[in-house]
Amino acid sequence: MIAHGGSNFDFHLILANLDKEIIDFKDIKVLAKSSEKIIEISMLRNVETLRPLKYSYEEEEGEKRAKNDSCQVKLRFLDNYNYQMSSLSALSSALSKDGCKFWHMLTASLPKMLPHLKSFDPSHMDLLLKKLPYCYKYLSSPEVLKDGHRLPPREMWDNDLKNEKMTDEEWDLVHKVCEALNKKDLRSFTRIYTILDTVLLCIINTNFRSNCLELYGMNPLYNCTLSGFAWQAMLKSTGSRIEHISDKRMLKLVTDSIRGGLCFNAKTHAEANNPLLPQYDPEKEDSYIAYYDVNRLVGA
Repeated sequence: MIAHGGSNFDFHLILANLDKEIIDFKDIKVLAKSSEKIIEISMLRNVETLRPLKYSYEEEEGEKRAKNDSCQVKLRFLDNYNYQMSSLSALSSALSKDGCKFWHMLTASLPKMLPHLKSFDPSHMDLLLKKLPYCYKYLSSPEVLKDGHRLPPREMWDNDLKNEKMTDEEWDLVHKVCEALNKKDLRSFTRIYTILDTVLLCIINTNFRSNCLELYGMNPLYNCTLSGFAWQAMLKSTGSRIEHISDKRMLKLVTDSIRGGLCFNAKTHAEANNPLLPQYDPEKEDSYIAYYDVNRLVGA
């Protein structure tokens, strides 16, 4: 089960709201970097307690196995952000430009979740391929999600976390989607927003797994982070075999040489507007590029 940004948000809600009557907490395993950042949650469950999964088992492997109480499956909750470290909006835009081969999942799933889309004009489908904005700061109480409550004014759609105003293009997209789907209240728009987010994440993750399987013959979801998958892909591609250290002196030499993590700037290109440089532009804000070689940031 995949969530985008689940490590910092969704997984905490899952752990806090597990039904103790059907979940044996001894079967739950949590992999975390800290109490605030959860990497993976896994648990064992009987198929009988998972009705949707039970049906899929019946279709694929026969009714006899699905109705066996001893048949267990391992549920894993993973964060897509640990594989693709970008916003859902940026990831969906990149797929649109590259011509993803999994967009048919959108047209196949939406009519099932939104039955009125059976008569939806296909020419409007391009509107649903984009990540929709949402008025998060307007959600002050459940009252605003009641039927008939109209969409809030434009200033309520600004992104306060990034200190960004809603663009004309985003505001136009909201109204075009509402007009195409004949939705005028916030409750209906919220339902469409959450469904489209879910389907877009499914398409993005499926495309990522397809590319990894094609390039490396490996499914990245068997690892819980991209770095773990990259390590496994390196070992497979190079055929390298790493021996375990059995010599105590060698092990001590390695552990004593560990110095901490690598810090770097992931921006591929930066250009300074330094007054001391010949290409200095006085009409632009001054900017500098500094290089620091800092040792022993944390004292013993």
